[in-house]
Amino acid sequence: MDQSNFDTNISYFSRHLDKIRKYVALFSLTLIIFGTLPYVIRQMDTGLDSRGITQAVVSGLCLALMVFIYRKGYFLVIGVAIYFADVLLIAAGLLKPDAHFVIAICFFAPPLVSYLFFKPNIAFLTATAAYTSLSFFYLQIFFADGHPNHNYALTLLITQGITNVVGLHLVVSSRHAIEKKLMELAHSDALTGLPNRLHFDSRIEQELERCKREELPLCFAIIDLDFFKRVNDELGHDCGDKVLINVAKVLKTAVRVQDIACRIGGEEFVIIMPNIGLDHALAVLDRIRIAISSTAVSWKRSSISVTASFGCAELNDDNPSADRLFIAADKCLYIAKGNGRNRVVSVRNS
Repeated sequence: MDQSNFDTNISYFSRHLDKIRKYVALFSLTLIIFGTLPYVIRQMDTGLDSRGITQAVVSGLCLALMVFIYRKGYFLVIGVAIYFADVLLIAAGLLKPDAHFVIAICFFAPPLVSYLFFKPNIAFLTATAAYTSLSFFYLQIFFADGHPNHNYALTLLITQGITNVVGLHLVVSSRHAIEKKLMELAHSDALTGLPNRLHFDSRIEQELERCKREELPLCFAIIDLDFFKRVNDELGHDCGDKVLINVAKVLKTAVRVQDIACRIGGEEFVIIMPNIGLDHALAVLDRIRIAISSTAVSWKRSSISVTASFGCAELNDDNPSADRLFIAADKCLYIAKGNGRNRVVSVRNS
């Protein structure tokens, strides 16, 4: 069984998202440390006040986080820690006696961090909370009554905040929705709606590893429609497509909830059956076989029905890999075809 070479930018992003977050987290922490360290060093000469102590502690925690991320990788708690470090440091900067109103530019760092590390809905809440709280402190300190630019600055602060947070939310939410749809399309068969070969190649490896790790049984079946070429040759490919769609509907309703049915090409389907022994798997497959043969497709003024042959193999020491499991099931399918078709053959009964 050859692994598909097909890949997309979206699947690459999905597979490497934690690695991307790891490097961005390291970069963010580096900026936080270098942004606060000079102030802490200056304060040490005259004695650290409460703000200096806060910044020193946060910088130390950021340094510890950097070491942890570098050695262990990214975890969600890292994003939470960076978010709160950002908010604390900006708040501490606002409370400095010599703080400048330009620090308001930093208000948009927590929203950016939120949308980088959290899911869109959570990011919207955390970004809004950070912006609102920091704006409150900002207004208390810099916009006392009588300030000449009070109305202008207040309006600018509010409108910019709303625009940035809402804009970030819409962009990131749309991106997530598009990515999810593209992933579904990349892993789905356009005709039948079943998962395709790309999805099968990834899931079979995952299920094999899980069943080996948890010492659970697993069965795998290949299904091939009998004499399907005759349907295409005699009735046309439109009729053949309708038959394939009908078989896919049968598979969707007949398999167990935990089973994974895929169309891997032409008239060939496969079912990954985790956590099931061979005897129970054969009973499920025979039920599916009967359902396929007994479900007719209306075509013009006639009804078309097809049968299917099944080859089934159970995970064991003789076939510990996806390739060997596929080969074992394929040999059983070949025997089923040779013994008259419309039957289920397993390694044990072959």
